[in-house]
Amino acid sequence: MIPVPLPVFVYILFIAVFGMLHMALILKNRGKLAAGKSDPTFFLVTIPFQLSLIAGPVENAVRHLPLVLFPYVLGISFMVFGTIIDVISLSRLGSAFSTVVDKKDGQKLVTGGPYGIIRHPIYISYIFIAGSSPMAMRSWSALVFFLLAASGILIRIGVEERLMSAEFPGYKAYMKRTKRLIPGIY
Repeated sequence: MIPVPLPVFVYILFIAVFGMLHMALILKNRGKLAAGKSDPTFFLVTIPFQLSLIAGPVENAVRHLPLVLFPYVLGISFMVFGTIIDVISLSRLGSAFSTVVDKKDGQKLVTGGPYGIIRHPIYISYIFIAGSSPMAMRSWSALVFFLLAASGILIRIGVEERLMSAEFPGYKAYMKRTKRLIPGIY
């Protein structure tokens, strides 16, 4: 068992750094932030994702749970790994990133970098990050929100892949070369 205030502070600080890095990359690349368009799948992912990150520290504060060193360190490690995947993937995607599922005029299909390994590296980064909260904070509520976020991600992937298959002639061949989220498996 480890004293709670410092690990919770580190966890919250990490969430803040992730959020700032993520938004800075989106703005730097001029990614579309749902300008006037509605996309319910965005909310299916974003709301439970954010709630999974904040539920852990809140539940921990209310229940006064002592944190266990190994799950905490493993959870923070998954967060770091997920953030690295997110930063690399957003950088590679550049201005093609959008919070809405659509194709921009002149947009090219991105298949290099992490997109050469799996088709949805940003979503796997979200899974690593949101999945780390129940582990690091020993939180059942964070686990519920993580499962909702993961379900939303799977729904959104289906929507994205239908659009990408229709809009990009080479997408079906790309689908044959890569898996969705787990290299060689799924």
